[in-house]
Amino acid sequence: MTANTNVILIPARFFVTTLHFMAVLLAGQHMVCFELRLNRFIFESIPTPIPNSNTSCTCTDQDENVYSGLKAYPSAEEYSAKKSTATAAFIIAYICFFLDFISMLGGFSIFNASVNFANVFFHFIGGVFVSMYVRYTWQSSLLWTIVAISNVPVALVETWTLLSVCVFKRRLFGR
Repeated sequence: MTANTNVILIPARFFVTTLHFMAVLLAGQHMVCFELRLNRFIFESIPTPIPNSNTSCTCTDQDENVYSGLKAYPSAEEYSAKKSTATAAFIIAYICFFLDFISMLGGFSIFNASVNFANVFFHFIGGVFVSMYVRYTWQSSLLWTIVAISNVPVALVETWTLLSVCVFKRRLFGR
């Protein structure tokens, strides 16, 4: 690909990756905010004052994603297991983003047009799916599919790029 392609792909990669990362952060934040509200709701019925119980959260009820995959009246164990798998999916996504940002900001793959194109494509798809996950309250089990489709392929490409440059001492661009 030509140098003109890199002029478009490099800023697009940074922009789309950052937007996808922000969408995943916000989706994870919604789950944390619901926990704060749930704790406040439970402790409001207790007559003794609890420190910091008046903290409010302005985010939407993301917990519906966890409840949407469960039966009508789930037990605490079922809810906890579903919540744990969603949290694990967010952690895997954060690890993949960490690899992506290390490779991009470290300059290991920023000038490789094919890696940039793959990053733009997968992060765009991931950003759209995470936004739909939050907006339409998809089941939390679909979060694993979103991470597998959008974050894992990018992390594999970035891992291969990091190994190629740092371990195998292969030049991916330049002379």
